[in-house]
This record gives sequence, C-alpha cells and structure tokens, in this order.
Amino acid sequence: MWKHSNVLSKFQKSARRAAAAAQTKPELEELEVEEPRELHDLVPIPQPAREPTPEYRQTFSTLPPWLEKPVNVPSTKRAAFTELGINEKSAKHLADKGFAEAFAVQCALIPRLMYNVQHPQARPNDICVSAPTGSGKTLGYALPVVESLRSRQDVRRLRAVVVVPTRELVEQAASTFRKCMVGSSLKIGTSIGNQSFLDEQRDLIAKETIYNPKEYQRLMTKVRKRQQFEYDSEDDAQDETREAKAEQLLTDAVQTIPLHVVRYDSAVDVLVCTPGRLVEHLQNTLGFNLDHLQWLIIDEADRLLDQSFQDWVKHINNSLDKEVTDEVEAHFFPDFYRKTKRYVRKVILSATMTRDISQLSALNLRRPTMIVVRTEQGATDPDTVMTDGEVVEVNEKGEYELPGGLTELVLPVSDGSEKPLFLLELLKDIFSKPVTAKQGPAESDSDDSSSSSSESDSSDSASDSESDSDSLSSSSDSSMFASSTSEAHRLHHLLTSLLPSVVSPTPPFTLLTKAHTSLPSALTSNPSQPRIIISTDRASRGLDLPLTHVVNYTIPRSLESYVHRVGRTARAGREGKAWSLVRDVEARWFWNDVARTEKVRRPRKAERKRVSIGKMWKEGSGKEEYRRVLEEMSRLVEG
Repeated sequence: MWKHSNVLSKFQKSARRAAAAAQTKPELEELEVEEPRELHDLVPIPQPAREPTPEYRQTFSTLPPWLEKPVNVPSTKRAAFTELGINEKSAKHLADKGFAEAFAVQCALIPRLMYNVQHPQARPNDICVSAPTGSGKTLGYALPVVESLRSRQDVRRLRAVVVVPTRELVEQAASTFRKCMVGSSLKIGTSIGNQSFLDEQRDLIAKETIYNPKEYQRLMTKVRKRQQFEYDSEDDAQDETREAKAEQLLTDAVQTIPLHVVRYDSAVDVLVCTPGRLVEHLQNTLGFNLDHLQWLIIDEADRLLDQSFQDWVKHINNSLDKEVTDEVEAHFFPDFYRKTKRYVRKVILSATMTRDISQLSALNLRRPTMIVVRTEQGATDPDTVMTDGEVVEVNEKGEYELPGGLTELVLPVSDGSEKPLFLLELLKDIFSKPVTAKQGPAESDSDDSSSSSSESDSSDSASDSESDSDSLSSSSDSSMFASSTSEAHRLHHLLTSLLPSVVSPTPPFTLLTKAHTSLPSALTSNPSQPRIIISTDRASRGLDLPLTHVVNYTIPRSLESYVHRVGRTARAGREGKAWSLVRDVEARWFWNDVARTEKVRRPRKAERKRVSIGKMWKEGSGKEEYRRVLEEMSRLVEG
C-alpha cells in the first residue's frame, strides 16, 4: 500500500510541474520569427566621401641659392664705360672703335670684374652669365681682363685663358682682345686644332738661356746616363707624356752653351684656345703651364660642358689645384719660402646657360654669382622679387632670351616637295629692291591675327613679305642653315645656279670648311651687294656677323639650337628677321615646342607668313632651268 501511494505522489508532482511549465511557455505566435538574410557579393565596404586634396605646390628649390635667385639685369640698360670703372683713355679708344656705350651684360659684368682689379687683396668670386646672343659678352670680359693685366706688363706670364668650342670663335674672341690691348705691350696667342702644333709651341713659349752651372751639370749627368742606356728611378716612373718633355729638355740642354740652361717662359699674356688643344699643350709643351693663371674664361659653356674634349675640365682642375711658389720669396729666402694656393677668377658664359648643377660643380666654382639679362617683361614678372635694390629671378623655368629686335616668321611649305621653290621665292622677296634702314622695334602682328589673315588671302602674302623687307638695310646679308654638310652643298649649288646675284661665292660653312675661310670678309667684300651664307650649325654659335636675316631651311632639332641660330641676327641692338620653313609633319612640334613655348622670352609672337610660288618656276623658263639644276645635282651625287 505504501509503495502504491509513493508512486501516486510522484505522478502528482510530475503533473503539477507540467502544468506550471505549460503556463510559462510562450505562444508560438508570440515568438519572434527571424527574417531570411539577403545574400550579397563581395564588394568594397562603403566609405564616407573624402575631402578633396589640395594641389601640391613645392615651396622649396633643389637648386643652390645662386642659381635659384640670379641677378636679373634689364636688357635695355645702358651706361658709359667710364661709369663702370674704365679709365678715360680706354673709354676714348673704345669710342673710336665704335663702342659708344656699354650694353646690359657689360653694365653688370664689368663693375664686378673691375672690383678685384681695383682691390687686388680681395679674394674674387666666380661669375656665371646667361645673356642672349649678340649682347656683347665678349667685350664684357675682355675689357676687365686687359685692364687687370696692364699693371704687370713688364713680366710676361700666361695670366688669362679663354676657352671656346670652335676655331671661328677663337679668332673672333682674339680680335676683341686685340682691340682692347691697343696701347699696351700685352700679347695674345691663339691655339686651334688645325694649326701646326710645333708652330704653336714656338709662338706660345719663349726660350731664354741663363747661367746656371749646377743645373747644367745635373742635366749633363742625365744625358750621359741616357747615352749609356742607364735611367734613374725617377725617369722610370715617368709616363709617356712626361718622358717626351724630359727628352725635349735634355735635347735643349745639349744644344745650349756650356754652363747655361734653357729657361722656358710664356710668350703670351692671354691665350684663346679650344679645349682639346689646351689639353695637348698642357701634356706635351715644355714650359706651358697654368702656374701664373689669374683668369679662366669659358665661353659657350653649355656646349663645352656637354662634350668631354679629352676631359679638359679634369686637366684644368688638376693644373689649378697645384700649390705655387712666390717667385720673390723663393729668390730671397730659398730655405724658408712656402707654397700657397691660388685663387683663379672663373667667368662662365653662354646664351643658354645650363642649370645642371652636376655639370657646373665640375668647374669648382667659388662663391659664384649668376647674372641673367632679361627683357623689361622679365624684370616685372610676378615670379621676380626685389632684393637689395636688384631684381632677382626666382622661377626655375630655365628660360631662353631672344634679342629685342628679332622678328620670327614661319613659312609653311606643305609636304616639303617644293621647298626649294618656296625658298627661291622667299629670297626674291627679301632681296627684291633697295630699302632704307629703320631704327626701333619692328612692327609685328600676333600669331593668331597673322595666321587668320594669311589663310583668308594667301595671294597677298608675297607683297606682305616684300613690305616687311622695307625695314631692313639695302645691304641685306643672310645666313641660311641646313641640317647637314651634304644639304648645305646642294643648296649652294642650287642658289648659285638660279640666284647667283645674292649668293656668296664662299663655299658652304660646314665642319669641312678650312679655318682660313673668313665669313666676315665674304660679307664685306662688296657691301652694296646682298649675300647669303649657307652653313650648318657650326656657324650658329657666337659668330658676330652683320646679318639682317636668318633662314632655317631645315628646322633645328632642339629649342636650344633654334635659339642659337636665330641669335645670329638682331645683334647689338639692331633689327633682324628669322625665317623658318616648316613642313606639315613638323608644324605641330615646331609651334608647340619652339614658336609658342613658355621656355623662351621673345619680344613678340612668331608670325605665320605665306609665300606663293610664282608662275616663273611652274610654267615659265624658270621651270626648265630648275629641272636642269636638279638633274646636275643628281649626276653629281651619283658620281
């Protein structure tokens, strides 16, 4: 009975628990049903909108301060030479030679170079100059150099070296120095690659016999050892170059009188040379050294630094780094004299001065100053600031500067198949009639207006070109640039056959032209007759010729080459015109990278001109003559 009641009690408890659980269990309807999830592909997580990043503007320069902020000189600046520190006698002599006043680059350069002439104890700093072609850079450095050497005319030493890239520039720079040296006993020498090296050695080195028994005995001992094929350890260590000098020294010692030796001194005070020839004399000319050098001038520096020329910079630096002995101290105190380091003044010049610091650093410049000749527009640009009363350029565009009197004209020649005919018509327009000289800037329309008017009526373009020539001298002289030596000779043959009255009989001026060929003499042989000098880019640098026109028969390959070509005209404040014959395939590059580029400061925009080929060359007698000349050139080419 007890067992039955126990089972019943458990059942009742279980029933009560089940009833209680049923009361607390939520209804199925009240349960929250989870909604099915929406499936998505793998996509980026949404991000909030980002604020625009401000435009980056560099607030610092990678250039050294002297390159970043050059001294900017307005191209219109003029001054009397006496105001620049030149004495009245020299100024009067310059006036007699036609140099009435100093140009902008001379106003900036001469006082800085003359300061150390007037204060010899001050240690000089080096100067770099960037100025347009024809601005007077050569006289700007030649005059202070000559004035500084006048005080030491009693002792002849090589105290100034001028390095230029071509032999034509050697003669031109030497001519300027000779004008400045009139009235003094200073002597200038030249050295170029196509002259006899032995003749140059005789011209540059003066030999003098002096009494010196001790040195004579030493040299004779060396001579006897050589005759017996015995060599000192010092001789064994010499290289081939030093061996040649030692052999020359012993040869001169044998030929001189007993107890005397030969002393080698410089026969010139100033040397104008090409870099390769300078290296040859440093290596092979006995007595030629730079121990007394005070001035090192490097003209057309951009071209010289771009080419090695037998590592000329390295050889010059090695010569200038040597310590020298004061001659007076060595004579009176032979046991106590000391060697000192020299300070050679370096002047670096170019119309397109490089801003490559790696190239300029190779010159070991000392506290350099950059002088830049700018137009009035450049002097008032927003990118310039005033510092200590001077306008200083702070942009880094590396702009080129064209002469203020230059007018640029672009002549489209279609596909170029008739380019010689366009050239013939252009030359006829340029030299069509005598005209009178005109002063002041030439009138010029903008490129846009000129192009639209020329396209609307191309038949009037010939008369436009003719009227443009009215502002130029009747003795018009022109330089025509070709792309190669062969093209220059073909043009010369074509023009001498069809337009003999305006083409110079001088052969084309190319790399094959002999040094004695004088371009200035060719132009001045008959001043009343216009002349055209045909050349390659050899004549595009530094040559100072009285040209009124420059014709780019083939457009240059670079902007820098274009600047140097057109800089042959409109020099020294005169006016001039530069014509470029452009084919259709060249037009886009030429207009974008040359004629309209912001890298060039030009006095006026380049104009587009059109010239119509006359009927004479297409239907008249000129057609047969033109065809005959082409056939002649074809036979010459084929041999």
